[in-house]
Amino acid sequence: MSWNPLLKPVKDGEYRGVKMNTDFRAALAFLDAQSYFDLMAESLGEDETARMLAQEAASIFFNNALPDRADLWEILMSFLAMENEGAKPDDAPLFDYYCDSARIYADFLAHYRIDLMKESLHWWTFNTLLESLPSESAVKRAVETRQEEIDPKGDAKYKARMYKAKEAVMITNHWETEWQTATFGSQPKLT
Repeated sequence: MSWNPLLKPVKDGEYRGVKMNTDFRAALAFLDAQSYFDLMAESLGEDETARMLAQEAASIFFNNALPDRADLWEILMSFLAMENEGAKPDDAPLFDYYCDSARIYADFLAHYRIDLMKESLHWWTFNTLLESLPSESAVKRAVETRQEEIDPKGDAKYKARMYKAKEAVMITNHWETEWQTATFGSQPKLT
C-alpha cells in the first residue's frame, strides 16, 4: 500500500509514532550518504558500512539519539519509500536527486513558486510535487532525453546532437567522481 495525499495527511516531525526529521533535505542527505556507503562497502566491509550508515541516519533523522525501537530501520525505509512497499530500484535509473538538483530547484520555482532554498517541505510532499511536474519541466525533459532511443539509421548530425543531449543529462555518481579525483588526482577521461 502506498501513501495517498488526499486520504492521509503528513505530520511534520513524526512518522509511525517516532519523532524524526521529516524534511526533504534530511531524506536527500541520507540518500546521498547511502550512495557513498554503497560505494565504500567493498573497501570498508558490509558490517562497517552498515554501522556508519546507521550513525548517519541517527545524525540526520534523530538528532544523534536513536529511538529504542527494534523496527526503527524498517520505519525509516518505509518513510523514505513513502509507504510504497513494492518500490524497487531500477537497474538503470532515469532520475537522480543529486544530478537533477538544479533542474528540481528551477522547476519548483517556475512551476510552484516554491524556493527550495527557503521553504521546508515534508519528504512526501516534496516527492509528490516532484512526480507531478508538467511534461515541459526541466526534470521531465531530462528523463525523456535519457529514455530516448537513438535511431541507428539517423544521419551523423542527428546522432551527434542526440549523444550530446544525452551526455548533458547523464546520471553520474558524484561520490565515485570525487573518489577518483582524490585517488588519481583528476577525473579519468572517457574515450
